Amino acid sequence: MPAKKSKVPLYHFRSDCNRFADFVTDNWEELYRLNGPPKIKKWTGLAGLQGVATDRPLGDFAGFPGTNSLVALNSRAWDVVRPWFEDAAETLALGEFGGQEYFVLHVLKVVDALDLERAIVRRTPAGKAYGVTQFAFKPSVVDGLHLFKVPEAIGERPLVSDVVRQAVKKAKLTGAICSPIVQ
Repeated sequence: MPAKKSKVPLYHFRSDCNRFADFVTDNWEELYRLNGPPKIKKWTGLAGLQGVATDRPLGDFAGFPGTNSLVALNSRAWDVVRPWFEDAAETLALGEFGGQEYFVLHVLKVVDALDLERAIVRRTPAGKAYGVTQFAFKPSVVDGLHLFKVPEAIGERPLVSDVVRQAVKKAKLTGAICSPIVQ
């Protein structure tokens, strides 16, 4: 009998860098280290932050060129998504831009939710899954999750629920894209 497919709609969550401004930094190493344990106690800001690309307007959400996994959000956006995000992430202060306080959303919730028998993944020579080409989730695990990552795609975009997508849309927040994950 085939494994049960998840009916829970999930989305890749990212900034809309084609229509809205990104933050500019020359400190890529620090950005890439934001895929690990909590940083809030040692966070003193993002060294090398040069500001915001000014060729596009700044949205409620923004990204960082060169990385898929990080999203910044302003205090207005945080107020909307906080009920679903606060147990799964920490916000790290970036500073004030365009009259709004911005934060890096550091996703901490990493869940073994991928159904490795149905998902299409890349593997190391030793057989360990490390990259996801086609997602397939364990229904009993993803039900009720609103923001998370999977270990096999830790450096990729965060995953969000339809509840989050609808809240972002209802609040008319700008700068975010929720791309459906086909399972």
